[in-house]
Amino acid sequence: LSPFGTAYGSLAVTQYGDLPLLQIISVTGSYGIGFLIAYFASTVNRLWERPSWRGGLVYAAVLLAVVLAGGARLAFSPAPSTTVRIAGVSPGRAVTDELATTLRRITGGSAGIAAAPASTVRPAMTAVENDLLAATRREAAAGAKIVVWPEEAVKTQEAHRSDAIAAAQEQARRSGIYLEIGLRVYSTTAPAYGRDEAILLDPHGRALWTYQKAHPIPGSEKFTPGDGRVPVADTPYGRIADVICYDADFPAMMRTRADIMLVPSHDWKEYGGAHTMKASLRAIEAGYSLVRQDAEGVSTAYDNKGRVLATTDYFTTGQQTMVAYVPTHGATTIYDRIGDLFAWLCLAGVAALTLTALTRPWRPASARSRTETDRSTD
Repeated sequence: LSPFGTAYGSLAVTQYGDLPLLQIISVTGSYGIGFLIAYFASTVNRLWERPSWRGGLVYAAVLLAVVLAGGARLAFSPAPSTTVRIAGVSPGRAVTDELATTLRRITGGSAGIAAAPASTVRPAMTAVENDLLAATRREAAAGAKIVVWPEEAVKTQEAHRSDAIAAAQEQARRSGIYLEIGLRVYSTTAPAYGRDEAILLDPHGRALWTYQKAHPIPGSEKFTPGDGRVPVADTPYGRIADVICYDADFPAMMRTRADIMLVPSHDWKEYGGAHTMKASLRAIEAGYSLVRQDAEGVSTAYDNKGRVLATTDYFTTGQQTMVAYVPTHGATTIYDRIGDLFAWLCLAGVAALTLTALTRPWRPASARSRTETDRSTD
């Protein structure tokens, strides 16, 4: 119900890496983990107030069942029959820093960059584009069939947007790859003065979609939101889908029938790792592999059980490249079919208990104690 999705306040990410436990979210969504954590707290509180092992044993049995079922799901899931080599590339730090320095010199924010003479911004923007194209050629030559650029990998003025796309199309054709590119387009149109786009190009250079970010960060990004329809394309490597960064914090949007979900992203040093961990939950929930290429963050590829296939940290590696062999076939999960039913049932339970408490005749604590004493005597 939060306008921030699961970006803040979700307890499930606190259990990142505990894969047997996390498999429950393929049934309940991330809310199942929050339920177990709160259930543990209330159980401990009850034992503290009124010592009785019955409540503790019930909780232990529930938790054990969840972990054993998750472990069995991991142990007995079939090994992937086919995989595809996917490379995520980000521009090198030198050209990235040079472009950032150039843009900081321009006053007026996004509007100022959009209206700036091309001669003042184009050289630094082109240097980033060329770095990405060179990295794409290198990874394609090494065997990658899909190459992913991060969110806003290419920054361009509106007038030069078509040139940047054409260069990427030519590279996709020459390399014979699927190429996902992230664009930050600066335009003179208020109030956003730009767009945040992701475009998937096929091996013939055709654009399969142009997707706009559906959930701009509240208070930070003024882009006009996209329509929220997650694009999906059938390819020789399964059904490929695409969202942008913060979109992956909205589980309802991410329930998409796909085999591989691409999540181009752009974070910052203090939050990149945590944000990628949160995105991993979507892979388990929806049953697809997820590839998150993060500029200035932690890039990671996951299979549909949440296992890490490859990872790299922008701030600890010299070469901003991640390579993973990703399964080309996903799976349908219970959560994918029933959605947030578990969460709604929890809310209904809270409402029912609240109503019961309000309508139940009130008795002082002393009266309740005498009644319990009489019962124990009988």
